[in-house]
Amino acid sequence: MKNTNTYEAIVIGSGPAGLACAKILADNGMNPLVIKKTRESSSQGFHSGLIFEKSLKGIFGKFWESKPQAPFERSLTSQKSYLLDKESFTSTDPEKMEGNDFIVLRTSFTNWMGKQVEKSGGNILYETLAKSLIIENEKVKGVRTEEEEYYSNIV
Repeated sequence: MKNTNTYEAIVIGSGPAGLACAKILADNGMNPLVIKKTRESSSQGFHSGLIFEKSLKGIFGKFWESKPQAPFERSLTSQKSYLLDKESFTSTDPEKMEGNDFIVLRTSFTNWMGKQVEKSGGNILYETLAKSLIIENEKVKGVRTEEEEYYSNIV
């Protein structure tokens, strides 16, 4: 009898990398499960970051035109880097940014990414803590949570 909690792939964690992985899997016809310990992105992910068209376009298409639109704080028009030590600093010349690059708050952006995963057919299991891996014959076969077990040959 086949376990009803069987998926083609299981992704533990719903940060940008895990959600991008799940989106790629779902877009390619697989049935991924993302195990996410909270309902919304938690406060530990409350920081801003840079999102570059070059990095995400292949996964999320023209994400800057999506409906609903991805939650951007503002467009990135130039970038300057600073190098610091204890007594001095130096900086690079401002680099003009071309393309659809943005500053985002990670919390709202990863929530948006999760919705895109679900739209593509991926599954997100909210408010569930992955406790341990299920190992059979020295191979990972799934994930044990506080309440259930989920099986896959890809974890």
